[in-house]
Amino acid sequence: MPRRKTKTRPKEGIYERPRSPYWWAVYPNGVGGSTRRSTGVPVADDPEGLKAAAIRAGWMAEKQIERTGEGSTFDDLLLLYLDQVTPTKRAPERDQWSAKALFPAFTGRRLDGIGAAEVRGYIASRRAGGIAPGTINKEVGLMSAAMNWARRELEWDIRNPWESRRLSEPAGRNRWLTR
Repeated sequence: MPRRKTKTRPKEGIYERPRSPYWWAVYPNGVGGSTRRSTGVPVADDPEGLKAAAIRAGWMAEKQIERTGEGSTFDDLLLLYLDQVTPTKRAPERDQWSAKALFPAFTGRRLDGIGAAEVRGYIASRRAGGIAPGTINKEVGLMSAAMNWARRELEWDIRNPWESRRLSEPAGRNRWLTR
């Protein structure tokens, strides 16, 4: 089988590799190096490499958001947190349930556009819907933890409007054991 020649580092960081049917992409990793990975787009299906270039652009945008947090949205933060932190928790389902409740209210919103008034409005709407204070606290706690994680681990320069917004929960029932 004749060996295909590797194309020179072409347009927009997309190239073919010998013995690979897919387009490959190279892009900066943010710490002075570069990342090379397969786009999964077959060269035969996309001879110009347009789909592969679009995939590479998406990866570069994700890297930019991970690095700076600038212009990041609620969705970006929560998806990163659920992908990287939640799986290590003892009960990851709890975070997923909380995220499911938060998404309809905040999806697509930029983090710098969510302030204390929006958080208070969210809490008020959940209370009006008959949701227990403990459940609301779990949701608020998830977002507060995600914001603090992004500030600490990703070094994003964002404020945390979710901090100190927990509701007071009623005392639990007293139970006694008898013979």
